[in-house]
Amino acid sequence: MIGLKGISVFINNRSILENINIILDKYKLTIINGHNGAGKSTLLRVMAGIQKSNQGDIVYDEDNLLDRSSFVFQKPIFLNRSVKDNLLYISKLSKNSVTEQNIYNKLKSLELEYLWDMPAKKISGGEQQIIAFIRSTINKPDIIFLDEPISNLDLKYKDIIISEISKLSENTKIVITSQTNEINGKLLGEVFMLNNGKIL
Repeated sequence: MIGLKGISVFINNRSILENINIILDKYKLTIINGHNGAGKSTLLRVMAGIQKSNQGDIVYDEDNLLDRSSFVFQKPIFLNRSVKDNLLYISKLSKNSVTEQNIYNKLKSLELEYLWDMPAKKISGGEQQIIAFIRSTINKPDIIFLDEPISNLDLKYKDIIISEISKLSENTKIVITSQTNEINGKLLGEVFMLNNGKIL
């Protein structure tokens, strides 16, 4: 699905990624493990077309693949509106049949319906991570990029997000970054280890 050939990124003359050569399996969850500062977020942004590399090429096996993708940052970005309005805004852009009731039912299934009318920027960090994840699935993308979606969350929210990722990955390509060993054994897929900007 995505092939990276000789990808290198330099920022202020400092090497962030060095000669990355990997091919992501189209049918498996992809996990990029590494220590803090290893370059995981940069690699994910390059894959998603958010950040350009200084060297190398990226090959996608389908035209306009990134037009059918979504990206969830470590610190979610929300409109200055309610959770409901943030989710409905995405649903209006969707070509799929996603109704307000569908979205509300999803929150209810996770026992999060109490967030529906709350300001998105005022809810807790864990709640924001889950809402951002749900928002990323509304358009039913072909690929979802998740940048450390369970970092700094308590066990309750980690378990919710891991469960949702596991279920969604059965039919959707997901690429996730994670601190080393944070999710090992909890999610099944191919694993790439990144250390100081290099694939081990």
